[in-house]
Amino acid sequence: MYPIVLTHGFFGFAQLGSLTYFKGVEKYLNKRFPGIKILITEVAPNDLIKDRAQQLWDQVEKLDEKFHIIAHSMGGLDSRFMISSQGLNKSERVISLTTLSSPHRGSPVAQFIIDGFKMFNDDDIERFARRFPALTRTVKKIIKKMREKSEVWQYLLELFNFSKKAMTNLTPAYLKEFNQKYPDVPGVKYFSYAGVTGPGEKDYLPELMYLHWVVNYLSSVEEAGGRNDGLVAVESSKWGTYKGEVPADHFKMIGHDLSTRVWLRRLLPFLPCLKPFDHLKFFEQIVTDLQELEKD
Repeated sequence: MYPIVLTHGFFGFAQLGSLTYFKGVEKYLNKRFPGIKILITEVAPNDLIKDRAQQLWDQVEKLDEKFHIIAHSMGGLDSRFMISSQGLNKSERVISLTTLSSPHRGSPVAQFIIDGFKMFNDDDIERFARRFPALTRTVKKIIKKMREKSEVWQYLLELFNFSKKAMTNLTPAYLKEFNQKYPDVPGVKYFSYAGVTGPGEKDYLPELMYLHWVVNYLSSVEEAGGRNDGLVAVESSKWGTYKGEVPADHFKMIGHDLSTRVWLRRLLPFLPCLKPFDHLKFFEQIVTDLQELEKD
């Protein structure tokens, strides 16, 4: 089988100490597909798409054969720019691009941060209340606290020198222009998956993502809002041949559970509601599908 290139998302990395971005994926795929060559790339976590795409190409151009790309989140946009004839025009050896929860139509969360955590109005809250009446009280408390502390959040971002540079490339408005300017290449196969979590879904929502989930759900931009994985909406994740949604939030999709329930699972592993998403099996299925693609 041709090599697999794994590309990370916004503020991502290849490895930090013993922590890997695609948790256990390389080792698992090497075991399931003996002889497979896997390249895990690393680009600047907060750069613009065009700069990250160039950094990506500087690494993958060393491969002396065709390859597949599996990209998570912003990595899917970097890859599309690299491949597009109007971008870096580097499609000659790319067989396929599979994107996982990539914000192809933007993420309202990016605009939310750029706007300085501008809160929802009463109409937004009432719209949410009609859909999830049981959660409205909790959400109102979150919004109230965020309104009180929005200046604190802004201060902390400035204190830690957090640049919003990459965020400007992740808004719905920017991606609308991006999609028109950088078309797909006919000779490359494009596939996509969406993650989904939250009330009424099979996956439970991590506490750290409550607010982000609500921001996405209440977005007035139809193709970038609604059901989502905590950061990217299902509709925004769709690109090329849509392979379906998986019951996982944005980070469980690559093996990282940010919920406090992970500790509860260790105590009560037999409870069905605590069963973790098997991201390794998910990646195995992706690679199996790519093997079949090569046969065709």
